[in-house]
Amino acid sequence: MPDFSKLTPRKSGTTDEVGLFGNDGESFALKFTGFIKIEKEGVYRFRLGSDDGSYLAISGAKVVDHDGLHGYNEKEGAVRLSPGVYPLEIGFFEAGGSQELTVKVQVPGGLFGPVPQGMFLRKAS
Repeated sequence: MPDFSKLTPRKSGTTDEVGLFGNDGESFALKFTGFIKIEKEGVYRFRLGSDDGSYLAISGAKVVDHDGLHGYNEKEGAVRLSPGVYPLEIGFFEAGGSQELTVKVQVPGGLFGPVPQGMFLRKAS
């Protein structure tokens, strides 16, 4: 993964989704920042799929570390969370070839699926 603190953004913007939007070329990196709203205490599992490297961090702690050059595959991580709003960061880099980034979540007592609407927030509210 690149050190995002040493990079100068070429573009920035806001979105309600995490993923790749159009073709940004053969070599680029993306960082999504925002918040995650937790309403029920328990263990939350995250599944991050990418081609090439990616990571997902909550409150600065990496929950999924899927670094390296690789074709699309998924990696999981879990964290116990109490109700509240936490800082969220998802990083991704592409180093040629195919490009893909997906995020799924398993809430306590549920199955893996898309991130529920309202769970990822742009602002802490």
